[in-house]
Amino acid sequence: MSKISVKVVKPGKEHSIVGGASDIILEISVHDASLIGRSAKLTINRSVIVKDSRPKNENDKIERSFVLGQSKIQIPLNRKHLQLFSYAGKNIDISVNITLTVDTGILFDTKVNVDTKMDFAPRLWANSIDANEVIEPEDSFSFIENMNAIPSHARAMVFYVCFLAGIFLTGNTAIGIHDQSVSESMTWVYSHYRSNGKKTSPFGNAMLLNASATAAAWLAIRRELRKYMQFRLHTKLPMFEPGAKFQVKELISGAPRVPLKSAELRIVACNMEKGSYWRGSGRDTREEEFVKPVRAFTLYKKKVFNLPAGQEINVHFPEVISFDEIYKKLYPAQMLTKTHGIDIHWEVQLLHDSYVDQELIGPIEPFKYHYFLDQNDAKEEDLGVIDLDPQDKRQVG
Repeated sequence: MSKISVKVVKPGKEHSIVGGASDIILEISVHDASLIGRSAKLTINRSVIVKDSRPKNENDKIERSFVLGQSKIQIPLNRKHLQLFSYAGKNIDISVNITLTVDTGILFDTKVNVDTKMDFAPRLWANSIDANEVIEPEDSFSFIENMNAIPSHARAMVFYVCFLAGIFLTGNTAIGIHDQSVSESMTWVYSHYRSNGKKTSPFGNAMLLNASATAAAWLAIRRELRKYMQFRLHTKLPMFEPGAKFQVKELISGAPRVPLKSAELRIVACNMEKGSYWRGSGRDTREEEFVKPVRAFTLYKKKVFNLPAGQEINVHFPEVISFDEIYKKLYPAQMLTKTHGIDIHWEVQLLHDSYVDQELIGPIEPFKYHYFLDQNDAKEEDLGVIDLDPQDKRQVG
């Protein structure tokens, strides 16, 4: 028998369900009396595991030191402060591992590792439709109608961006053709070889840069095309607490420059799986980040057949809604770093067949972690838990 053992317990469960009826409890059993009174360190390790052949994973840890005062110790952990849970997603997994290290006073300390599955309370089914179709619906519009609907300074900016993009694409394509057709010593910009010595295509590399430049130019043009109306989130948003209700018009304001026929307003939400992976080789190795929507759904949808020019649009949306579906269908944010973890995303969309779609991305800070916990749970102060938060040392590694 080992000198000490650690297990995760929960009444009637083999593993903890965060957001269920009780918190995770670590039960430490000391089988060697000589360890009583020794210093111990509890470490909770989290890892974001990217599902890719060349992943860049991230991990962090929370540490707490204490003394083994008796042979059996139960440590309830405060889920509100720890804000961690296991997660199995499409693009990433988040794992939790607990390590107990006891200072034995000799060269080698006693160490116990526990892999624990800390599931969040089950989420409701969100949507079988591709999440990208909900968050980024296909945008069909008439370029000519859209150009006629925007102010003159916006039209001028569109032409200016198109002019600059045309010059760059023409020049860069010419350079790519030249460098492809000459020897290495005669190239202007694009080499025939990668930094690791492998051959590459100068023309192909020029086309890749053209694709990036085209995407950047389109983003700039799209921003100008959206100026056929004013559309913004209110600076003072309604209550985000579970159960709080508000009118849709409390979220948005604005007015179109031209009459809008059959415009549809939507409020959509999803989780975002975030991570990164390695691409390229040798000196060309680079880290590429990704942000992919999952569990997307439509919280609100209404089509208005006539939005008059110059009229405040929010008068057309008096319906009362709440954000409760977000707390039932999505997972709370759990970001280990700015680039790795699971996040929340919601936005207001205004869709129209003749004009570029509008979108307003909402703030996620108001969606507090404890809002996602079971509202029927005992209050945190009644749980008799050890609050790790004030004394923790959370480290990213």
